[in-house]
Amino acid sequence: MRNWMRNWITAAAIGLLLGATAVGSVSANAGTAPAGRGELYSVSCPTDTFCMAVGFRQASSTAPRLGLAYRWDGTAWQVMPTKAPPVGAAAIYLVSVSCTSATACTALGWARSGRTWFVIAERWNGASWRFLTIQRPGHVSRATVSCSGSACIAVGSHTVFLSGGRSRERPVTWQLVGGTFRLRPAVQRPFYNVRLTDVSCVSSDNCTAVGDETFRAHPMVEHWNGTRWSWGGNLPYPNSSGVELWGISCPAPRSCVAVGQSGTLPAVENRKAGAPWYLATPRTGPNIDVGYEVPAGLGGVSCVQFQRCAAVGSWTDRGDNHGGLLAWRDFVNGHFVLSDVPVGFDGVSCRDTGCVYVGSDAVDPSVTSRHPVIYRGRAHPTQQVIPPVPG
Repeated sequence: MRNWMRNWITAAAIGLLLGATAVGSVSANAGTAPAGRGELYSVSCPTDTFCMAVGFRQASSTAPRLGLAYRWDGTAWQVMPTKAPPVGAAAIYLVSVSCTSATACTALGWARSGRTWFVIAERWNGASWRFLTIQRPGHVSRATVSCSGSACIAVGSHTVFLSGGRSRERPVTWQLVGGTFRLRPAVQRPFYNVRLTDVSCVSSDNCTAVGDETFRAHPMVEHWNGTRWSWGGNLPYPNSSGVELWGISCPAPRSCVAVGQSGTLPAVENRKAGAPWYLATPRTGPNIDVGYEVPAGLGGVSCVQFQRCAAVGSWTDRGDNHGGLLAWRDFVNGHFVLSDVPVGFDGVSCRDTGCVYVGSDAVDPSVTSRHPVIYRGRAHPTQQVIPPVPG
């Protein structure tokens, strides 16, 4: 799979075409040749004239990873200066961003000290990035953030090391209070390994997080009411293969779409307001036979309405060949329809006017010479001309 499996970071969805009812192709335009290498993992577009995309950059394969941010100002994409690694750290990259306006973006990422990676948080004020304080419960292995108004909630998981070389994965949640991400108690479940992989907030007191119990792939959902987390209800899953959830988008209170993988197939969990959650398998399009790929999954999703969603993912076949997936919900029957794409999308943010897709030009995650790409549009998203990655 792509970065959400490789680096255990949450991806936010890749874009879909709003208003389309048939599978479309991704078309490429000539882009600016990048000076450095890197990848974009997440994008957030609170308005039609502002987007922020974040990831990492490298001057060469042996150079340290540094943060990367691109800003859309309604006319063009610009590279935004990012923070240098914190004191004592040698590398940094950003993996999740959520913006509520052009002057308020919050990002989570990682910094490396020696051989240890630790979670970091940053805030964009319209002019520059600054570090936020984030409480760390030990070895955090994944984290993602969602903001609404001035409130931000983050979820993830951390590794608890036990005696005898054993370890277990436990959920972790944060609430932004002032300039500090403070730990909040997660719901404790009677499973040995539990992780939270993504969160979506429609208001400061209404957030939904998804994850799974990692041994049997039991999908899980939690709800934040502004004060505490609570169990969000049982999610359906096939006993034979289970469901792993990697992304969620809630366009309205108690109306959510979550995506992931069930066995070797992509999976979508849906809940419309007033109805229970239900499980669906996306339908294949004319360009891809998902039954052959092992495995195939969706890593992120973005919805502007319950029936207007886009999702992205990847597949790997038996020959270890890699490909990208683009999916959108068919307005007629409500199914997500899959299409193969020649680039690797990691994140998406959709509005009524269309979607913005970010990722890299390599679908194989082992390729070190990959470069960031940004696409936007509806049924035929096109590659955007972006400034070169700083060398």
